[in-house]
Amino acid sequence: MATAHTLSGIDDCDSSGTNVSGMLGQGGNDVDWYKYAGDDTFGCSVDPTRQLSGPGLRICKYAQCADGSTPDVTCPSGTTTDNQGGKPGCCWVGTSPETVSIGCSSGGLGDDSATIWIRVDHPGGVGCEPYSVAYHF
Repeated sequence: MATAHTLSGIDDCDSSGTNVSGMLGQGGNDVDWYKYAGDDTFGCSVDPTRQLSGPGLRICKYAQCADGSTPDVTCPSGTTTDNQGGKPGCCWVGTSPETVSIGCSSGGLGDDSATIWIRVDHPGGVGCEPYSVAYHF
């Protein structure tokens, strides 16, 4: 997590989302980390969504509020809660898109800007595994 590849920042207008591709190494112990700054802008909604292409791969998403506080994170059905480095998140295996709810502002009326970390791994994997992650904030 500390050495995550930094992606360009995006805002919460879904059209500003993008994707990233990678390759997990042999042995199933390789983990790829990415991070980006998500900016909560007026007129759009924070609904960080990830979709992973790559069979049997696991994706996790973790958040830290821009003001340094710990966000409220709600993991959708079919995902598991997780925590890395004091940052709450959700993990799932599969290629279905998942939207993880995060809240950084009391009452939902303030700034929900956050740093988001994405983790991709292959539990039990044995070979090189290419993947692509589509995401938006």
